[in-house]
Amino acid sequence: MSDDILDSYMRTNRCDLLVFVGSLELSADNSLISECSNDAPPADNVHFMVITPGGLASVSYRMARFLQQRYQELTLLVPSYCTSAGTILAIGAHKILMSATAQLGPIDVQIGKKDELGERQSGLTLLTSLDALQDNAFKAFERSFLNVRFRSELQISTRSCMEIAERLAVGLYTPIFGQIDPMRLGEESRSLLVAQAYAERLRKQTNSIGDEALSKLLFGYPSHDFVIDRGEAKTLFNSIVDFSREVDSVVEKLLEHIDSSQSDIDKPIIKLYNSSINDKTKPNNGSNHEASRQGSQQNKGRKLPKVDLSVESAKGGKKDNSSEGTQAIRQDFQRVKVI
Repeated sequence: MSDDILDSYMRTNRCDLLVFVGSLELSADNSLISECSNDAPPADNVHFMVITPGGLASVSYRMARFLQQRYQELTLLVPSYCTSAGTILAIGAHKILMSATAQLGPIDVQIGKKDELGERQSGLTLLTSLDALQDNAFKAFERSFLNVRFRSELQISTRSCMEIAERLAVGLYTPIFGQIDPMRLGEESRSLLVAQAYAERLRKQTNSIGDEALSKLLFGYPSHDFVIDRGEAKTLFNSIVDFSREVDSVVEKLLEHIDSSQSDIDKPIIKLYNSSINDKTKPNNGSNHEASRQGSQQNKGRKLPKVDLSVESAKGGKKDNSSEGTQAIRQDFQRVKVI
């Protein structure tokens, strides 16, 4: 498969191609900005291929804002998993192209567990627990009131029944509510506002998602690892498009170009293909022999990495090779997710 595929795609779509494979951790945003900040003028648009299990909301937001400001249109290519903070990148895109096995995910913030080193939980956990306690406390009051009132055959007044039910409910649930740290509750409530604030700012530029769908991404899923496949993504986002054969070929080619020297998964793989640079390397007679020769010399001696496009591989499960003909080049990106 020739590099002509990439060149033709960039000319047709008047775009640069940008690749990001790894976790959205500290300094990933600076690395991406540095990769894009060359002397060549950017194209009108950028098609951004992302494979990530997530990371920091702030990193995801900064990357999306940079690309929004640098290009007229940002198109996200999702061949596999782009979950957690990766979904914030999707909110910042004007258009999202997804393969049949691609997935996005909820964007509830993940925070450190108290007294547990390296473990995280959803910021929704405490709030969900509080809602459940409030609901159960009311049900306990209601059940006690009705039992006392009607089992006494209405001999006990309504006021007295309410007082009895109140004492029972308060006595049962006060010790449980007493274990809730109000400072911790406030911190987790504020943490949830981070992803919401970033998402709202990004969608102003793209109109990518509505209020109800954004609220669902923030609060509507039972687990942070909940799979949002292409079909469900179409019910949330305004511009989801299936991979075409051309896009599938381009993604395959991009994966072949990933530099195998970056074997440390703590350091993401970031690569920009600038359409204006490619045009300048083409001879006037239309032959691209010299450009191909130069590219071959640059890549000489590099071994191709293996990046796994299957969702199961990212979670340590069985591999799925049904990614619409895309050649899976395998690598595991199991990381602790901050968002």
